[in-house]
Amino acid sequence: IAGRTSPLVQVLSFLYTVSQLSKRLVEEKEQRLREGTMIMGLTRAAFFTSWMLVYYVQVLITTTISAVILNVWLLTKTVFPVTFFLYFLFGITVVNMAALLSTFFNKSRIAALVVPLLYFMMSIPSFAMPTDTAPGVFVLLSWIPPVPFSVGNVLLFNYQTTNGLAAGDVANPNDNSPYNMASCYVFLAINIFLCPLLMLYL
Repeated sequence: IAGRTSPLVQVLSFLYTVSQLSKRLVEEKEQRLREGTMIMGLTRAAFFTSWMLVYYVQVLITTTISAVILNVWLLTKTVFPVTFFLYFLFGITVVNMAALLSTFFNKSRIAALVVPLLYFMMSIPSFAMPTDTAPGVFVLLSWIPPVPFSVGNVLLFNYQTTNGLAAGDVANPNDNSPYNMASCYVFLAINIFLCPLLMLYL
């Protein structure tokens, strides 16, 4: 049960972050603060990089605390780096995805309402996807960031029922799932780089 509810709880916990980040980015667009800094020589890439670094530090702190709590109370058999990297990569992906979605809005209030809704809608496949989903479907859906995060959580709790997940097992498929943790890391990492690239061209 925990393996299925944990992704839902974690996705919902990022809704406020998604809402506030998108709102603040659109507010700067509304007030033309971004244009003012760019007139003075600041590049678009530098502007978004400064924003992301601020939120990356916040993600680092919160995901470290989350991973520690999980390893102490729930995932006692899993090594800390395995849990930490899953949550950290997803946290970074969420920040980049929120920044990408904010580029489609010109009103901060609308962005604060719609972007979290879009984020939640993108997470629905991760909850609806059964454990026996074909690998091809998993690959297709894994371009949506919440999906590999959800699968990774399920793997963590599946391994917890046996001997836990060690660093050397991340590339090995679980008996109850055809996927492995390494594939979840890879898709999250791809999304981390893909979102900023799309954002710079929009």
